[in-house]
Amino acid sequence: MDATHNWRFNTLYHFPGPKSDNVGAKLLSGWWMGNIISVQSGYAFTPLLTTNRSQSGVAVCQNDRPNYAATYDAGKVIVGDPNKWFDTSMFAVQPLGHLGNTSRGILTGPGLFNWDFSIVKDTKLALLGEAGNVEFRAEFFNVLNHANFGLPNSAVTGFGAGRIFRASDGRDIQLALKVNF
Repeated sequence: MDATHNWRFNTLYHFPGPKSDNVGAKLLSGWWMGNIISVQSGYAFTPLLTTNRSQSGVAVCQNDRPNYAATYDAGKVIVGDPNKWFDTSMFAVQPLGHLGNTSRGILTGPGLFNWDFSIVKDTKLALLGEAGNVEFRAEFFNVLNHANFGLPNSAVTGFGAGRIFRASDGRDIQLALKVNF
């Protein structure tokens, strides 16, 4: 599959802190954050019929492409509603024994937008030895709780035509404490 636009932006930033050895300096130093932002356009897909109307016999359960209907409008075919991602009425069932005239990959599925964020605190502790370190980490996945949907059902007719049946999980938070000796 090909996503026309695929952008990933990653950052790590270590916050500056005081260079002292007192308790206040230990609390203020060792902080850093990470971000991963993902933006991607949707994948191309082809509208299909759930039957072998062409009677081509190429495969037992081959799905044929439909015809363009007279109402087809490339600018309006994608509705964008997860319950009906594309307007199925813009396609027509071709005559029995004929191949449909729609092109492959003419429709585009939903894109992706995701932001993952982490905040980390590293603290060196001499009582744990020379390499002694305590790390606190908080990670937040899909910070904006944006719904990211999969490809829709490409069927033009039948149950669930044009509908998206799955989406990625929502927001998630993980906390961790790691001690190195």
